[in-house]
Amino acid sequence: MSSSAGLNHSPLTADAYNSLPHIDNVKELSNRQMHARDKLLHLINSHGLVNVFSIHLIHKHFNVAEGRVMVYETVKGTKHPDFQMCSPRIPSECQNLKGLFFRVSDGGQLAAYEYTTDPVVDVSACGTFFGDISTLMMALGVQDLFALTLKRVEPAANLLEFEISDLTSTILIPDLSGNQDGGNSRPTDWSFISPEVRNDEIDNQILVTKNRQDEELFCIAGTYVAGQDSTHPVAAGTVRCTVTRSGYHHEVITKGNGKIFINGQLIEKESAICEIITHAQRLISPNPGVAVAA
Repeated sequence: MSSSAGLNHSPLTADAYNSLPHIDNVKELSNRQMHARDKLLHLINSHGLVNVFSIHLIHKHFNVAEGRVMVYETVKGTKHPDFQMCSPRIPSECQNLKGLFFRVSDGGQLAAYEYTTDPVVDVSACGTFFGDISTLMMALGVQDLFALTLKRVEPAANLLEFEISDLTSTILIPDLSGNQDGGNSRPTDWSFISPEVRNDEIDNQILVTKNRQDEELFCIAGTYVAGQDSTHPVAAGTVRCTVTRSGYHHEVITKGNGKIFINGQLIEKESAICEIITHAQRLISPNPGVAVAA
Protein backbone atom coordinates (compact mmCIF):
# COMPACT_ATOMS: atom_id res chain seq x y z
CA MET A 1 0.00 0.00 0.00
CA SER A 2 1.19 3.51 -0.78
CA SER A 3 0.03 6.92 -1.90
CA SER A 4 -2.26 7.03 -4.92
CA ALA A 5 -4.18 9.88 -6.50
CA GLY A 6 -3.81 12.11 -3.45
CA LEU A 7 -4.60 9.45 -0.84
CA ASN A 8 -2.08 7.72 1.43
CA HIS A 9 -3.11 4.09 2.00
CA SER A 10 -0.09 3.14 4.16
CA PRO A 11 -0.78 1.26 7.44
CA LEU A 12 -1.12 3.52 10.47
CA THR A 13 0.96 2.77 13.53
CA ALA A 14 -0.82 1.45 16.61
CA ASP A 15 0.28 4.44 18.68
CA ALA A 16 -1.23 6.85 16.17
CA TYR A 17 -4.48 4.89 15.94
CA ASN A 18 -4.82 4.50 19.70
CA SER A 19 -4.56 8.27 20.09
CA LEU A 20 -7.84 8.73 18.18
CA PRO A 21 -10.85 9.76 20.30
CA HIS A 22 -13.28 7.12 21.52
CA ILE A 23 -16.76 7.21 19.98
CA ASP A 24 -18.32 8.22 23.30
CA ASN A 25 -16.17 11.36 23.51
CA VAL A 26 -16.95 13.02 20.18
CA LYS A 27 -20.71 13.08 19.75
CA GLU A 28 -21.23 16.55 21.17
CA LEU A 29 -18.27 17.92 19.23
CA SER A 30 -19.80 16.83 15.94
CA ASN A 31 -23.10 18.44 16.88
CA ARG A 32 -21.40 21.76 17.50
CA GLN A 33 -19.67 21.61 14.12
CA MET A 34 -22.74 21.05 11.91
CA HIS A 35 -21.95 24.11 9.76
CA ALA A 36 -18.43 22.89 9.11
CA ARG A 37 -19.80 19.47 8.23
CA ASP A 38 -22.29 21.04 5.83
CA LYS A 39 -19.52 22.99 4.10
CA LEU A 40 -17.50 19.81 3.59
CA LEU A 41 -20.54 18.06 2.11
CA HIS A 42 -21.19 21.04 -0.14
CA LEU A 43 -17.59 20.90 -1.41
CA ILE A 44 -17.99 17.21 -2.26
CA ASN A 45 -21.16 18.08 -4.16
CA SER A 46 -19.56 21.02 -5.98
CA HIS A 47 -16.86 18.68 -7.33
CA GLY A 48 -19.48 16.20 -8.52
CA LEU A 49 -18.16 13.49 -6.20
CA VAL A 50 -21.23 12.61 -4.11
CA ASN A 51 -21.01 9.00 -5.32
CA VAL A 52 -17.34 8.78 -4.40
CA PHE A 53 -16.94 10.36 -0.96
CA SER A 54 -18.80 11.09 2.26
CA ILE A 55 -17.83 12.71 5.56
CA HIS A 56 -16.99 10.53 8.56
CA LEU A 57 -16.73 11.22 12.27
CA ILE A 58 -13.17 10.37 13.39
CA HIS A 59 -13.40 7.87 16.24
CA LYS A 60 -12.34 4.47 17.47
CA HIS A 61 -14.11 1.75 19.42
CA PHE A 62 -11.02 -0.11 20.64
CA ASN A 63 -7.26 0.18 20.78
CA VAL A 64 -5.16 -2.05 18.54
CA ALA A 65 -1.95 -3.97 19.13
CA GLU A 66 1.26 -2.98 17.35
CA GLY A 67 1.40 -4.29 13.80
CA ARG A 68 -2.37 -4.39 13.34
CA VAL A 69 -4.89 -2.07 11.72
CA MET A 70 -8.69 -2.00 11.80
CA VAL A 71 -10.10 -3.55 8.61
CA TYR A 72 -13.67 -3.61 7.30
CA GLU A 73 -14.64 -6.73 5.35
CA THR A 74 -17.94 -7.81 3.83
CA VAL A 75 -18.98 -11.35 4.66
CA LYS A 76 -21.36 -13.15 2.33
CA GLY A 77 -23.96 -15.34 3.95
CA THR A 78 -25.96 -18.35 2.82
CA LYS A 79 -28.05 -18.83 5.97
CA HIS A 80 -28.16 -15.11 6.79
CA PRO A 81 -27.90 -11.71 5.04
CA ASP A 82 -24.49 -10.29 4.15
CA PHE A 83 -22.82 -8.26 6.88
CA GLN A 84 -19.61 -6.33 7.54
CA MET A 85 -17.08 -6.77 10.28
CA CYS A 86 -14.29 -4.49 11.44
CA SER A 87 -11.46 -6.25 13.24
CA PRO A 88 -7.73 -5.80 14.00
CA ARG A 89 -5.77 -7.42 11.16
CA ILE A 90 -2.14 -7.76 10.11
CA PRO A 91 -1.85 -5.70 6.89
CA SER A 92 0.40 -8.16 5.08
CA GLU A 93 -2.22 -10.89 5.56
CA CYS A 94 -5.01 -8.89 3.90
CA GLN A 95 -5.48 -9.08 0.15
CA ASN A 96 -6.38 -5.88 -1.73
CA LEU A 97 -6.11 -3.75 1.40
CA LYS A 98 -6.73 -0.05 0.90
CA GLY A 99 -7.78 2.93 2.96
CA LEU A 100 -11.46 3.53 3.79
CA PHE A 101 -11.37 6.56 6.12
CA PHE A 102 -8.80 9.32 5.58
CA ARG A 103 -7.85 12.14 7.94
CA VAL A 104 -5.66 15.16 7.26
CA SER A 105 -2.10 14.46 8.39
CA ASP A 106 0.32 17.04 9.77
CA GLY A 107 1.63 17.65 6.26
CA GLY A 108 -1.83 18.23 4.86
CA GLN A 109 -2.07 14.87 3.07
CA LEU A 110 -5.12 12.64 3.42
CA ALA A 111 -3.88 9.51 5.20
CA ALA A 112 -5.86 6.36 5.95
CA TYR A 113 -6.52 5.28 9.54
CA GLU A 114 -9.03 2.47 8.93
CA TYR A 115 -9.06 0.13 5.97
CA THR A 116 -11.10 -2.27 3.85
CA THR A 117 -10.63 -5.26 1.56
CA ASP A 118 -13.85 -4.48 -0.33
CA PRO A 119 -13.72 -2.86 -3.80
CA VAL A 120 -13.88 0.93 -3.59
CA VAL A 121 -14.84 3.62 -6.09
CA ASP A 122 -12.18 4.84 -8.54
CA VAL A 123 -10.58 8.17 -7.55
CA SER A 124 -8.37 8.79 -10.57
CA ALA A 125 -10.42 11.74 -11.86
CA CYS A 126 -10.77 13.84 -8.70
CA GLY A 127 -8.71 16.78 -9.95
CA THR A 128 -8.00 19.37 -7.26
CA PHE A 129 -10.50 17.89 -4.81
CA PHE A 130 -8.03 16.34 -2.37
CA GLY A 131 -6.14 19.58 -1.92
CA ASP A 132 -9.39 21.54 -1.66
CA ILE A 133 -10.94 19.30 1.01
CA SER A 134 -7.73 19.18 3.07
CA THR A 135 -7.41 22.97 2.93
CA LEU A 136 -11.05 23.46 3.91
CA MET A 137 -10.83 21.03 6.84
CA MET A 138 -7.80 22.86 8.21
CA ALA A 139 -9.34 26.27 7.61
CA LEU A 140 -12.45 25.21 9.54
CA GLY A 141 -10.32 23.62 12.28
CA VAL A 142 -12.08 20.23 12.01
CA GLN A 143 -9.22 18.09 10.69
CA ASP A 144 -9.19 16.14 13.97
CA LEU A 145 -12.98 15.70 13.99
CA PHE A 146 -14.02 14.81 10.44
CA ALA A 147 -12.48 12.46 7.90
CA LEU A 148 -13.12 11.60 4.28
CA THR A 149 -14.83 8.28 3.51
CA LEU A 150 -13.98 6.52 0.25
CA LYS A 151 -17.17 4.78 -0.78
CA ARG A 152 -17.38 1.11 -1.61
CA VAL A 153 -18.41 -0.03 -5.08
CA GLU A 154 -21.35 -1.87 -3.50
CA PRO A 155 -22.41 0.14 -0.45
CA ALA A 156 -24.66 -1.66 1.99
CA ALA A 157 -27.88 -0.16 3.31
CA ASN A 158 -29.67 -0.20 6.67
CA LEU A 159 -26.70 -1.27 8.76
CA LEU A 160 -26.34 -1.05 12.52
CA GLU A 161 -22.94 -1.36 14.19
CA PHE A 162 -22.40 -3.32 17.40
CA GLU A 163 -19.32 -3.89 19.51
CA ILE A 164 -17.90 -7.33 20.37
CA SER A 165 -15.54 -6.33 23.14
CA ASP A 166 -13.94 -9.71 23.74
CA LEU A 167 -12.74 -9.70 20.12
CA THR A 168 -12.04 -5.93 20.02
CA SER A 169 -14.17 -5.81 16.89
CA THR A 170 -17.43 -4.44 15.60
CA ILE A 171 -19.97 -5.95 13.26
CA LEU A 172 -22.33 -4.05 10.99
CA ILE A 173 -25.52 -5.99 10.46
CA PRO A 174 -28.77 -5.34 8.61
CA ASP A 175 -31.50 -3.79 10.71
CA LEU A 176 -33.58 -6.96 10.63
CA SER A 177 -35.89 -6.59 13.57
CA GLY A 178 -35.90 -3.09 14.99
CA ASN A 179 -32.92 -3.72 17.27
CA GLN A 180 -32.92 -1.93 20.57
CA ASP A 181 -31.75 1.64 20.37
CA GLY A 182 -30.93 2.09 24.03
CA GLY A 183 -30.84 5.88 23.61
CA ASN A 184 -27.17 5.86 22.68
CA SER A 185 -27.08 5.68 18.87
CA ARG A 186 -25.35 8.43 16.97
CA PRO A 187 -24.68 9.28 13.31
CA THR A 188 -21.09 8.70 12.22
CA ASP A 189 -21.13 9.19 8.44
CA TRP A 190 -22.88 11.70 6.22
CA SER A 191 -23.35 11.58 2.43
CA PHE A 192 -24.70 14.31 0.20
CA ILE A 193 -27.12 12.83 -2.32
CA SER A 194 -28.19 14.89 -5.32
CA PRO A 195 -31.79 16.20 -5.20
CA GLU A 196 -32.24 14.74 -8.70
CA VAL A 197 -32.29 11.26 -7.18
CA ARG A 198 -35.82 9.85 -7.15
CA ASN A 199 -37.55 9.49 -3.81
CA ASP A 200 -37.66 5.69 -4.06
CA GLU A 201 -33.91 5.61 -4.75
CA ILE A 202 -33.29 7.86 -1.76
CA ASP A 203 -35.36 5.60 0.48
CA ASN A 204 -33.25 2.64 -0.59
CA GLN A 205 -29.97 4.44 0.04
CA ILE A 206 -30.54 5.84 3.51
CA LEU A 207 -28.79 3.61 6.02
CA VAL A 208 -30.68 4.65 9.12
CA THR A 209 -33.20 7.47 9.26
CA LYS A 210 -33.42 9.29 12.56
CA ASN A 211 -35.55 12.16 13.78
CA ARG A 212 -33.68 13.00 16.96
CA GLN A 213 -34.40 16.29 18.65
CA ASP A 214 -30.92 16.32 20.19
CA GLU A 215 -29.28 16.30 16.75
CA GLU A 216 -28.68 19.57 14.92
CA LEU A 217 -28.60 17.73 11.59
CA PHE A 218 -31.67 15.65 10.90
CA CYS A 219 -32.38 12.82 8.52
CA ILE A 220 -36.12 13.07 8.01
CA ALA A 221 -37.75 10.89 5.35
CA GLY A 222 -34.76 11.22 3.09
CA THR A 223 -34.66 15.01 3.11
CA TYR A 224 -31.59 17.04 3.99
CA VAL A 225 -32.66 19.57 6.61
CA ALA A 226 -29.97 21.84 8.01
CA GLY A 227 -29.71 25.30 9.48
CA GLN A 228 -29.78 27.73 6.57
CA ASP A 229 -29.18 31.45 6.80
CA SER A 230 -27.64 34.20 4.69
CA THR A 231 -24.14 33.41 5.92
CA HIS A 232 -24.43 29.65 5.55
CA PRO A 233 -26.17 28.61 2.33
CA VAL A 234 -26.70 24.88 1.91
CA ALA A 235 -27.50 23.22 -1.39
CA ALA A 236 -30.66 21.16 -1.46
CA GLY A 237 -30.03 17.45 -1.20
CA THR A 238 -30.17 14.45 1.05
CA VAL A 239 -27.92 13.23 3.84
CA ARG A 240 -27.40 9.53 4.31
CA CYS A 241 -26.43 8.67 7.87
CA THR A 242 -24.66 5.62 9.18
CA VAL A 243 -25.57 5.04 12.81
CA THR A 244 -23.19 3.32 15.19
CA ARG A 245 -24.04 1.83 18.55
CA SER A 246 -21.54 2.02 21.33
CA GLY A 247 -21.36 1.32 25.02
CA TYR A 248 -23.06 -1.07 27.42
CA HIS A 249 -26.49 -0.78 25.84
CA HIS A 250 -25.24 -1.90 22.44
CA GLU A 251 -22.65 -4.52 23.26
CA VAL A 252 -22.82 -8.08 22.04
CA ILE A 253 -22.19 -10.45 24.96
CA THR A 254 -21.79 -14.21 24.60
CA LYS A 255 -22.25 -16.18 27.80
CA GLY A 256 -20.38 -19.39 28.57
CA ASN A 257 -23.37 -21.45 27.51
CA GLY A 258 -23.21 -19.96 24.02
CA LYS A 259 -26.23 -17.71 24.48
CA ILE A 260 -25.94 -14.29 22.83
CA PHE A 261 -27.30 -11.10 24.35
CA ILE A 262 -27.68 -7.67 22.76
CA ASN A 263 -28.62 -4.85 25.06
CA GLY A 264 -29.20 -7.41 27.80
CA GLN A 265 -31.82 -9.21 25.74
CA LEU A 266 -31.42 -12.84 24.73
CA ILE A 267 -31.24 -13.31 20.97
CA GLU A 268 -33.09 -16.33 19.59
CA LYS A 269 -30.69 -19.03 18.48
CA GLU A 270 -32.33 -19.55 15.09
CA SER A 271 -32.59 -15.85 14.25
CA ALA A 272 -30.63 -14.23 11.41
CA ILE A 273 -28.94 -11.88 13.88
CA CYS A 274 -27.69 -14.79 15.97
CA GLU A 275 -26.41 -16.53 12.83
CA ILE A 276 -24.52 -13.38 11.80
CA ILE A 277 -22.91 -12.87 15.20
CA THR A 278 -21.91 -16.53 15.45
CA HIS A 279 -20.42 -16.41 11.95
CA ALA A 280 -18.44 -13.27 12.80
CA GLN A 281 -17.11 -14.81 16.00
CA ARG A 282 -15.80 -17.79 14.04
CA LEU A 283 -14.01 -15.53 11.54
CA ILE A 284 -12.40 -13.05 13.92
CA SER A 285 -9.22 -14.37 15.50
CA PRO A 286 -8.98 -13.71 19.24
CA ASN A 287 -6.23 -11.20 19.96
CA PRO A 288 -5.65 -11.14 23.74
CA GLY A 289 -2.92 -8.53 23.41
CA VAL A 290 -5.36 -5.79 22.42
CA ALA A 291 -6.67 -3.50 25.12
CA VAL A 292 -10.23 -2.16 25.07
CA ALA A 293 -10.27 1.62 24.69
CA ALA A 294 -10.99 3.48 27.86
